[in-house]
Amino acid sequence: MSNFDGKVNQVILSTDKDRKFEKNVVIVSDKKEFEILLYMLEGNVYFDESSKSAEIKRWKQEISDINKIKLSFLDKSKILLALGKIYPEENDLNKRETLSIEDLHKTNQEDIMVSKVLSEQTGKISKYVGSPTHTQEIVLDHINSEHVEAILLTEMCRQAAIATVVSEFTNDSQFYISEEFKKYEHLVQRDKEVIIQTFLVHGKGGMIICLFSLFQNDSRCVLGYFLGIQREER
Repeated sequence: MSNFDGKVNQVILSTDKDRKFEKNVVIVSDKKEFEILLYMLEGNVYFDESSKSAEIKRWKQEISDINKIKLSFLDKSKILLALGKIYPEENDLNKRETLSIEDLHKTNQEDIMVSKVLSEQTGKISKYVGSPTHTQEIVLDHINSEHVEAILLTEMCRQAAIATVVSEFTNDSQFYISEEFKKYEHLVQRDKEVIIQTFLVHGKGGMIICLFSLFQNDSRCVLGYFLGIQREER
């Protein structure tokens, strides 16, 4: 193995499944996922070049320019899985930027559930942190004390997606969602913060897919995406 000094947030790409429980090691399933991870992290990765991970060295040699990697909506399943393999670090939460009602097209600041994380070495991935129950606009007639309801998690992820679109364009950008997908993997506790990571893929005619992964307590809890169109408000 080379090009790794053990610092926080550094990601090692490997195909050696024996390393799947090692911190910061991402097990890559095939060349397409390797390309997605390189593009997503803007090449800020390290490579396992041991004999058990020979494919990594070969794929690395076959890619001459990361900027020439193209992703499309057809890749959304693979992109989503790749995004879900990038686990956020707790120290990422130290630097936060409060989002405004203009950023999220809200009326009340109290209904904003997420803050933007100002993190290093994230590449093209945006990060947000938030409280699953910090909202007054969603009123539930039944509250489960053991986990957060799906409607609250969906709103958090939607806010993170809108903030991501706005940060790439302008505050006047509207994101009209036409399709959404969510996969729930672990329950989310009410009294602890979550981290949401997002990644945008652009299509034709203003079409955008915003993929997201939600983590809590080092567990991946939700994977999903919002597909829609971006338009400037007139």
